[in-house]
Amino acid sequence: MAHVLRIRLSIVKKNKDMNSKTFTLLLFLFIGNYFVNAQEVSTLLNDPGRRFEAMHWHEDGRIYSIDYYNGRLYQIQLDGTVTTLLSGFTNLAGGGFGDDNFFYFSDIFSGSIHRLNEDGTETQIASGINQPVGVQASNDPDTLYVASYGSSAIYKVSISGGTATLWVSGNGLSGPDGMAIHESGDLLIANFNNNKIHRVTTSGEISLFATIPSTGFMGYMTRAGEYVYVPSIAGNRVYRVDMAGNVEVFAGTGSAGHADGVALEATFTDPNGITSNAAGDTILVADENYLRLITGFITVATEEAELLDLLEVYPNPVKDILQVKYRLKTTGTFNWEVINTQGIVQRQENVHAIAHQTDSLQMNVKGLAAGWYVLRCSNKNGEAQTYSFLKL
Repeated sequence: MAHVLRIRLSIVKKNKDMNSKTFTLLLFLFIGNYFVNAQEVSTLLNDPGRRFEAMHWHEDGRIYSIDYYNGRLYQIQLDGTVTTLLSGFTNLAGGGFGDDNFFYFSDIFSGSIHRLNEDGTETQIASGINQPVGVQASNDPDTLYVASYGSSAIYKVSISGGTATLWVSGNGLSGPDGMAIHESGDLLIANFNNNKIHRVTTSGEISLFATIPSTGFMGYMTRAGEYVYVPSIAGNRVYRVDMAGNVEVFAGTGSAGHADGVALEATFTDPNGITSNAAGDTILVADENYLRLITGFITVATEEAELLDLLEVYPNPVKDILQVKYRLKTTGTFNWEVINTQGIVQRQENVHAIAHQTDSLQMNVKGLAAGWYVLRCSNKNGEAQTYSFLKL
């Protein structure tokens, strides 16, 4: 399994020319770690007797998985151990942790919502929902959002009262299953039936948030840091969507298979369940009877107040278009350069009057020769600089 590498390189100087010794040292340090730290897919386990679907990872480390076909609830360990917690259901569909730290799950064809108790038993807390699937904690500790696949609607379930109340429906919802909370507190909903993700405000207003460039069924959804991740079941890929609704392919070639490796070169078959740990640096994906880990997130940050509070570069390796995610502390100018191993600038751009906000920039590196490069990002006068490394 790859380890997470968090690089904090900040160079403050008047001279904007990169010193060759500095460049060589940075390149040496990075290349020595790159192949064990690039985002990569590995197989946690392959169990033909189980079918992993919806998955949920609590901040305390508990990982639960729903087996739709066998009507079971499992607990998963990162050493590959799987324990059956509950069985005897016809079809379970989805679940989620409430603010009370209990796990809640849906029995799709009975229309009921259940709680896993501390002693390992279960308690039905609500019923009467048309094919309930996903479960998501809300901003009210006593209320759960429940996605109704059969009614293309979202219900609010009172944990203490045991009631299920229709909240929103229609307006583009089509077989909703996956849910996550936007950084604003709004609810994000992934449609199973098509490639749309919708956003619902706390007052119930629905709008289109993102369109996944893949036709066919979509899986569940998870929030990790400033992104949500959603698998395309029909597209055999995992997509990443930022809080502005921008979409990119995160993992998978689109071909069916179970090949491990660099995320964009790995293959999946009907990926559906997805979850992430509290740190947001490990993602677990279920495809058929496989469980796959995605690790090796590379984050580059700087401590310079005038530059970047956070900088993430992806995908890496890159082919044509590079994305840089940043959060500026002040409004200003963002300079970027792509430099080859001889220290010669190959591409550069100055982006002016960037607002004080989280955003991302696209950098066109199409046409550059394959190999290693350095991405240098700097503030207006170049006194604060941050370096990241690219492989084309």
